[in-house]
Amino acid sequence: MDSAGIADYANGILIIVTGLLAYFGIKRGRSSGGEDEHSSAPTVQIAGALVDSRSVEKLSGEVAGQSLAITSQVVALREQTEAIKDQTRAMRDLHQEVRDLSDLTRAITDLGTQVSRMK
Repeated sequence: MDSAGIADYANGILIIVTGLLAYFGIKRGRSSGGEDEHSSAPTVQIAGALVDSRSVEKLSGEVAGQSLAITSQVVALREQTEAIKDQTRAMRDLHQEVRDLSDLTRAITDLGTQVSRMK
């Protein structure tokens, strides 16, 4: 997953959470009845819903934290993939060494057979 994929994932999470906040804000607004729109509490209007600015700040912090966590997971996954590739190369080299040793053993056996026939 590249950085563009991570950004798309983080944006998707942000959209979902903002939608949920908007839904609950609208639901809260309907259930509260005739509250004054211009109350003294610090609020921000998003998509027709009232959302507390502290909630938005907390949400942005959570999204940033999630983005950092995903980024660190991607880095760890890349490191693990590279380690697997290195081990695969080492196994192939070892397999080739075993083949070479097998060929050498066959050659020694053939040489021994030829020497025994010459006697």
